[in-house]
Amino acid sequence: MPPNYQNEIEQLFEKHKETILQGRALGLRLRTIFYGQHSGDPDKIESYSGGIPDFVNFVKSTGTELSTVAAEVSKLLAREQYKELDVFINNNTDKGNTDTGLVDERFELCSLIAKLAGYAGYSHDCRLNKNVGKTNYQSALLDNFTCFDKHSAIQFLSTCGNNSPSYAAMFALAMSLEKENGEFMLAESDRNLSSADGRLSAELVENFLPHLNSFYSDSKFGEWFENNAEFYREFSKKFSHAQSLDFAWYEKFGIKKENMSVIASPSNSISNYAAKFGDKTFALVQGDDGKIVHEFCHSFCNPIAYTWFNEDPQFKELCEKTVGHPNLDPAHDNSRTIGCEYVTRSFDIIYNREHCSEADWDVRFQELLQINGNDRGFPFIKEVLEMAKTYNKEVNRRHGAMVQTLPNAKKSDK
Repeated sequence: MPPNYQNEIEQLFEKHKETILQGRALGLRLRTIFYGQHSGDPDKIESYSGGIPDFVNFVKSTGTELSTVAAEVSKLLAREQYKELDVFINNNTDKGNTDTGLVDERFELCSLIAKLAGYAGYSHDCRLNKNVGKTNYQSALLDNFTCFDKHSAIQFLSTCGNNSPSYAAMFALAMSLEKENGEFMLAESDRNLSSADGRLSAELVENFLPHLNSFYSDSKFGEWFENNAEFYREFSKKFSHAQSLDFAWYEKFGIKKENMSVIASPSNSISNYAAKFGDKTFALVQGDDGKIVHEFCHSFCNPIAYTWFNEDPQFKELCEKTVGHPNLDPAHDNSRTIGCEYVTRSFDIIYNREHCSEADWDVRFQELLQINGNDRGFPFIKEVLEMAKTYNKEVNRRHGAMVQTLPNAKKSDK
């Protein structure tokens, strides 16, 4: 920031006066600062109607440092560059993503430790990533932090054995954390954390946290993350297509727009993951073609898969026959996980069907069968797709009936 904060604020105010005064996107953070100084008079900024010099004096009267205001406005101006992602950024603000777009410090930290521990899905040396080159950012990340590869955090993960929080479990671990006074802790709402595949538990997280916080402090990761904020904001722009997601489609399955968060990761290699805690659902993506639709489908498809696995012998048999298929991702190493993937891929196809024109569907359907079927290790995708289509019809029927009973519901023409 320029040292002449008064000039900086004058210029910003002149350009964004209306926004600041009305408290819209750019003004929200400033209003928070002012409210902190005027808790007894929260309407003070809204009543302000002076010019630029008066605005600077007004800021001074709140007791807020001009440098602080200038820095906050600068961050918000940067955020304007990717405002098309506001729906996801707003959903992430409760855990600190505002100034780094969709890039989340919790996951970047956990992802780095998993890389250094050689975890599959994170390390470039593992089979999953053997043909994936490092980006400049990933190379710089490793150059900066490889010297900490003997740290107790890496040693802890290396000794977890079969219960290691690898693959999606590491993402879920990161999303279960909150940061307070520079330290990470397990969020109160996630105290009963667990995963069906046994890779994650609240006890494991609690045991890991002292090592994680020690790594965060010893490696000065927080400084690295702050210094790369501009890069993270730029990286987030790759996901502008996420804004076109059909949120109403997910709402039929109980997933609400305000609870959906996209986390973008420049440090991850090729894997996309999903995590769900209560009503909140997270999709981790790592490239501009990240499978956001697919990852959000996991939030309602995994419970369906668990039910079918326990209650439908045919579905369970298909999953068990798929175990060990040579084309499977190493993460899909057991029949339950395979079941979740079968159901999620099926509903991914259904989503595409409902958002594709009739003229294009035949070609698109064959493409989807190829990338979701035998080529990826799921030879029974057609069978599971038929089960999913039946389930989807019932959801549509119930949802349609519910909509018709809502006040002011629009009657369809017969």
